[in-house]
Parts: sequence; structure tokens; C-alpha cells
Amino acid sequence: MSDENIEIYSEDAEIQALYEKVNFSLDARDFIEKNKVGRALMAEAARMLMEARTQLETVAPTDVEAISTLQVESRAARTVINTLGGIITDGNGAAEQLHQLDRIEE
Repeated sequence: MSDENIEIYSEDAEIQALYEKVNFSLDARDFIEKNKVGRALMAEAARMLMEARTQLETVAPTDVEAISTLQVESRAARTVINTLGGIITDGNGAAEQLHQLDRIEE
């Protein structure tokens, strides 16, 4: 690997990383809004989360196995929602940084 390929701290590499975050964010947004699989995944995650919360309200406090299962289901659903939401949030932050640098239009 030559030194000319390593630009970890250069302004161009930082700006390129911001553009990549914005593009990744747009991909995630399109996946959720326009892709049938993405819409189904988000709908199922939301349904699982709500169902687990509802069941946690009625499960016996001594039923450790049921509580544990519901917690796992809830965490899995939140992971999907939070991962995609985090990608979008990071992209929004990157877009704001690029806007402040006059590198992107609103």
C-alpha cells in the first residue's frame, strides 16, 4: 500500500465520509419508504415491539421464562428500528455538516 492512497486525516477524506453517510442514509430511507421488504420489516418490528410491551403488562411477574422471551423479542425489534433510524439520523447530521461547509444544498 503506498502513502498516496492513505488520506485518513485529509479534508477530502472527511468530506467523502460525510457524503457516504448521507448516501447511506438515503438508501435506508428508501428501503423503509419505497421497498416492500423494508416496509414489511419495519411494520413487523413495530408490531413485535408493541406486542411484547402489551404482553409484558399482563405476564406474571414470576414467569421468568416468558419475561425473558418477551425482552428478547422487544430487543430484536428495537434493534431493527434503532439501526435504520440511526443510519438516517447520522446521514441527517452529515448533511447538516456539509451544508455548513457549503458542500450541499438543502
